[in-house]
Amino acid sequence: MSWFYDQWEIHDFEFLNKNSGLKFLRGTDWFRFSGVLYNDAFSNLKQLENLRYMTNGDGGSHQQLFQPISATLKSLHLMCHRGSLDLHGLVFPNMTELEIDLSDPHDTMNILQACPQLESLGLPSSGTERAVNHLIQALNSGTLCPTLKILKLKVKSLQTEDFARMIESRSGLETLHLELQSAGVRVAIAINHQASSLTHLRIRRTGNDSIMPFMLAVVGSCGQLKDVMVDEVRAEAIDGLMSKDSWMNPDGLENLTLSGTPLSLCGEELTKLVEKPASDPLRLPIDGWKISSQAKKVIRDKSYLTTLFQFAQGFGRLRAITINDVVYHKVSAQ
Repeated sequence: MSWFYDQWEIHDFEFLNKNSGLKFLRGTDWFRFSGVLYNDAFSNLKQLENLRYMTNGDGGSHQQLFQPISATLKSLHLMCHRGSLDLHGLVFPNMTELEIDLSDPHDTMNILQACPQLESLGLPSSGTERAVNHLIQALNSGTLCPTLKILKLKVKSLQTEDFARMIESRSGLETLHLELQSAGVRVAIAINHQASSLTHLRIRRTGNDSIMPFMLAVVGSCGQLKDVMVDEVRAEAIDGLMSKDSWMNPDGLENLTLSGTPLSLCGEELTKLVEKPASDPLRLPIDGWKISSQAKKVIRDKSYLTTLFQFAQGFGRLRAITINDVVYHKVSAQ
């Protein structure tokens, strides 16, 4: 059972008290019952595993609020853009997924220390730059989150060297989702320290720097990559990325996603997508690849697609290519 609330009302407390088996809860205490945080709101939730919670950090004891659910929580998305939380001393022994956007660096450090089994760490989509810096500084301590496998961060104003050192200090990262304003060689070298474990990589460029030299440096060193996504490719050819010779292990790649304009390939530029009519001939397979039945738009450039799929032949296990949200699947041999 799940429950969503946007404003503290007395019937919300009554509901929570009567439903101890609740597993998912999402809400905010920005609108509080009588202006005061109700510290015992979670006291009867014996099985809560997933919590999405926003707070202004004032007017109550969050330590008392979270204590009853600290042993059962597995996933927590926590946002506090002003004020601070008092979670010092709490332990979340079963927490494996955490997204935090906190204004106080001590809060960031405290909650990371409280999650010894953490596997996935990131920021919400609305996460602040201040929160990014707090996370990087905390993770640079070298002892936090030893079981971390998934890291999702937006890295804009952050100093490149700080971020690179943090990546190098980790071991066993399997998934990286990064928004990078500057994707330079230093960061690529740091990511290459995860070459033996990294299987999923998502890079979104937010600045004006070229992204392809960075990507070629990474895929040329990380031989376990299965799923690669590059967002916001602008005014760059993708020939190098589509060449199997650029990859340390081209036969490991299973899914490739690219977005941007013009996504130039062998001198051809991808034109705008158009609505896909039900009878469109491009619904038919092209060189063993077929557009997803769920696609609402279609790429009209058949010669571009033919070139793309010819490059794809060099990747033995590649089964899905997504170009500007249009998905093509490899047709299984009959």
